Amino acid sequence: MSQPIHTLSTSEHPAAIETLVSAFLRDGSIVPFVHGPDPKVQQERLLTRFSTLVADPTVEVVASEDYNCVSVWERKTVEDKEAAAPTQQPRQEVADFFKKVYDIGPPKPYLYLAFLATKVAGKGAGSNMLRQKLALLDVEEPTGKKAQVYLWTANPANVEFYKKFGFVVYSEVHLQASAWWMVRE
Repeated sequence: MSQPIHTLSTSEHPAAIETLVSAFLRDGSIVPFVHGPDPKVQQERLLTRFSTLVADPTVEVVASEDYNCVSVWERKTVEDKEAAAPTQQPRQEVADFFKKVYDIGPPKPYLYLAFLATKVAGKGAGSNMLRQKLALLDVEEPTGKKAQVYLWTANPANVEFYKKFGFVVYSEVHLQASAWWMVRE
């Protein structure tokens, strides 16, 4: 059974951060972006990154009732500066990778699905989240068309997942890691 989703209040952010951290520790595609092979270091850096992100008042954090699935949404404006990387002092190759990813990204402004994470993968929670949130965005879209949403992923399996929801590859980069920008139009 699909769970309803809701926008989180600040008091609910710790539960969302826990889901984000656990999902990204499970996803091997983050290893190039997090300093050190030590899982404890990776966890601390992700905790810092996600805590900072969800505290931003311009970010919308959406979750299922049980917090098994969390999504993070941002409205990117022309004035926004992109972070060099998800760590505070990235290695040069990581900084170069993120610069290239954002260089091939879409022109601003746009709605950005920054993160979609589940505590337990493969149970439909991510699909449920996307179906519900995209339906809400479509209702809010003043043009009467589907809401245009952008995202990027470094996990090739995610490309096929997002295609099921109407996303197509917008651009891609292949360096020490790969990334795909996708758009839903």
